Amino acid sequence: MNGAAIVTALERFFLDIVGTCVPGGALLLGLRAVAGWSLRIGDLTVSRPNSAPGWVFFVAAAYVAGHLVTSLGEHWVLPRLETLASAKSKWAKSQRKLSQWFGRRVPTFLISNNELCERISGTFGYKMVVRTCSEAYSWSEPQLGSDYISPVRRWRSVALTIAHEQNQTVYRFTFLALLNLGIATVLFLLALIWLGLWELDRFGYSSAVREMSVPGIVLMLLMVVPFLERRYAFYGMSMRVPFDMAVVKLKNWGK
Repeated sequence: MNGAAIVTALERFFLDIVGTCVPGGALLLGLRAVAGWSLRIGDLTVSRPNSAPGWVFFVAAAYVAGHLVTSLGEHWVLPRLETLASAKSKWAKSQRKLSQWFGRRVPTFLISNNELCERISGTFGYKMVVRTCSEAYSWSEPQLGSDYISPVRRWRSVALTIAHEQNQTVYRFTFLALLNLGIATVLFLLALIWLGLWELDRFGYSSAVREMSVPGIVLMLLMVVPFLERRYAFYGMSMRVPFDMAVVKLKNWGK
């Protein structure tokens, strides 16, 4: 393995740690601030690491929590927001005026993965990669139906192979998308937990929760929006850019 490959591997490892630990650490510290919860094993705690073992414990716990946050964001938060954005909710569909009211007020960047892949399949870069590689290697062109995700992802892998020198750029876009998704999910979860514990406290259930702050919860929910917008922007780049980079390489074929 040469020096450049080692540097690339270390960079990817570092980005993976940062992209996972930052949201995870934010969740652990946020739970401490909002609900008074703190993970503890013996003398080690995640809220105030003051020794080398304490920091190791904090990073490990943040890494695990970060994967949980990313999974929740990818498979629970985003699908529901995208369903609302596309007005496919049965409740909204049952009343036409209500559905239209929601449609005008949902951010336009909220699009499903399938819709994003459908848009990519109509771009010049995608069509050129598919046409050129199909002709050169006698591959059959994909028959696009209602599922655009699978064929676009397969041809994206081909595009990354063609323009492999720029793979690290695409990886950075993916890292930034996951990081922004993690932070948005943490803010959303903390706001829900804070509100839920406050409601339990109102009904007489004892809970170590800070005093209710409506502006604080509203601010947290509003902060979710810009982080989500950045997630969709960087994720879209990570899906589209490989085709654009491959086009440049394909134009030089045979020269």
